[in-house]
Amino acid sequence: MRFSPAGGAPSPKVRSALLCYRCGSHAPDASQVCPACGQALVASGALTAGASPRRGAEGAPYRLGDLIGGRFRVEQVLGNGPLGWVMRAQDTKLGVEVALKSLHPHLLQAPEERDRFRRSMRMARKVSHPNLLRVYEEGEDAGRLYFTAQFIEGKSLRALLDERRESAQPFTLTEAQPLLQQMAQALDAIHVALTHGDFKPENVLLVPDVLKLTDVGLGGAMPTLPFVQAQRQARRDHYFAPEASDIDEDEKLEATADVYSLAVVMGEMLSGRTPADGAVPELSQLVPSL
Repeated sequence: MRFSPAGGAPSPKVRSALLCYRCGSHAPDASQVCPACGQALVASGALTAGASPRRGAEGAPYRLGDLIGGRFRVEQVLGNGPLGWVMRAQDTKLGVEVALKSLHPHLLQAPEERDRFRRSMRMARKVSHPNLLRVYEEGEDAGRLYFTAQFIEGKSLRALLDERRESAQPFTLTEAQPLLQQMAQALDAIHVALTHGDFKPENVLLVPDVLKLTDVGLGGAMPTLPFVQAQRQARRDHYFAPEASDIDEDEKLEATADVYSLAVVMGEMLSGRTPADGAVPELSQLVPSL
C-alpha cells in the first residue's frame, strides 16, 4: 500500500480532542458536548473502567456468576471474536471491574505456546501509556488461557468506520489526524518492549477525549498459523504486513509490521478502502484533496 507525500506545506496543528464517539463529528478541545449531536463529552479523569461492548453471548464458555481462575466473577458476556470471548468481570481480590478475554483453546495447545503467551502478556503488563488499555493479569482456567485488562466503555474504530462507510463519508484529514497521532504514539510506547501484532480497527477503542489500543501483546503471543487462520476467517488478515503471515515460530515479529497495519487503517479512514481485494492505488488518486 503506497501513500503520496503531502508536499512541502507545513503540517497543521494536531488537536488533542477526539471525534464524538456517538456520531463521529469533530469536537473542539473545550467542548462539553458534541456540537453535532449533543453527546456529553466526559473528561478523561472521570472515565469509568469498562470495555467496548460487543453483541452475542450464545455459545460462551462461561455464564453469569461463574468464577474464572478462582478470582474473576463474570458479570456480562460482551461477545466473541476470532481469538476468544470477551467478558466484563469483577476482580474479587481487588474489588474492581475488568475486561477479561478467554482465548479459544485450539489456538494455544502446546506447552511452549502457552509459555510464550504468558511471557508476552507479562511484558505487555509493563507497558504504560495514556493511549493504551492496561493489561493486568494472565492465567488459566479449565484449560483456557485468559488475561484481564482495564475496562473502559467506548466505541470501536471499526464501528465508526462502518457507520462512515454506510453514509459514504470517509474521514477528512483534519478529522483523522488526532486519531492517527494517538495511534502512532501508542504504538511507539508498545515498541519499546514488544510488538502489538494485531493492530486493526477492532482493537482501537474511542471514548470522548482519548483513544485506547486494546489487546496489547496478544498478536505476538499467538502461534503464527492458527492466529493467521483465525483472522482470515474473520476477514481481518488484510491488516497484516506480508511478512506477518509466514513468519517462523521462533522469529520475532518486528515493529514495522505494526507500521504497515497503521498505514492500512489510515488508508481505510481516508478512503474507505483496504487491500482486502488486492492492491490499493495511492491515496491521492482516491482522495484528490490529499
